[in-house]
Amino acid sequence: MEVKKINCFMPVLIVSYVFLSSLVSLLMVVAINQLGIHIPGWVSYVISETVIIVIGLIYIAVMGISIKRDMQYHIIAFKDVIVSVLAGYMMIPMVLFINNVSMLFSKNYLEAASQTLLTYPFVVQIILMAVIPAFVEEFIFRGLFYGTYRKCGVLKGALMSGLVFGLFHLNINQFCYAFVIGVVFAFLVEATGSIWSSVLAHFAINTYSITIIQLLKITGTYDTMQEAAGETVVQSSSISMLLTLAMLLGVSIGFMSLVYLCIKKMAQHNGRWEYIVNDVKSFRVQENAASEQSVPQQRIMTVPAIITVIAVVIYMIASEIF
Repeated sequence: MEVKKINCFMPVLIVSYVFLSSLVSLLMVVAINQLGIHIPGWVSYVISETVIIVIGLIYIAVMGISIKRDMQYHIIAFKDVIVSVLAGYMMIPMVLFINNVSMLFSKNYLEAASQTLLTYPFVVQIILMAVIPAFVEEFIFRGLFYGTYRKCGVLKGALMSGLVFGLFHLNINQFCYAFVIGVVFAFLVEATGSIWSSVLAHFAINTYSITIIQLLKITGTYDTMQEAAGETVVQSSSISMLLTLAMLLGVSIGFMSLVYLCIKKMAQHNGRWEYIVNDVKSFRVQENAASEQSVPQQRIMTVPAIITVIAVVIYMIASEIF
């Protein structure tokens, strides 16, 4: 897997996904309105995730990539399974903080898009919003992208794969927290040597809101909480909002410190901590080693990647304005 090739694949993935998803949505509208065919809302969501995995599999086939050899699908220890899930749940305060801050200047597209899915049974919600995205998105972004970028160094690879993961969401709100969790997911993969750790953490994060809503519905307080939340938004002052964000920031820092310890412990018992530390201490650890061996270096940011980043950023800003 080469950096130049994966960077060329980046715009192909995004453009193909947008085009094919839009085409599917159009066909579904025609089928419903013109042909009178009833199509459940979850079908569109499953097709969208299928589009992502199919595009990825086509790239793998064309490039001759071996999933077993080149992607880190190794079995992890049971304690790593538990710690990975816990790390995912402990990232939630950070996600909530970034989400609330970004909503001060951007729209929350995910909330509106997920309302239909929340009407389905709890198990179906888990499958649609937690299981499928965790498998599909980790396969693409930590398997293909990070699996390639890590050749330029763990930190560089984590930052770049997090950037691609954030950009793929195509809106500022989700980009902000997806970038951060994408970076953390890459370090989870590096700590265990397996993509399964990021799959588990991704699953944990995605199950949070579904589970909370389900518990509120069971206790009969969901509608009351929704009304209270709406009144709070209207009545809240700038000072109370800042205090809330400050408290959430404090909680986020505390839990992210625990996430760091989780990553450290897993990396230590997997014999990978020293390598990670050495890489993070210097962006040039691998470049120096390679230059001594006269090995040509791969630039992690190439022209196709730069153009893609600029184009997506412009699109996200335009989406907020218009």
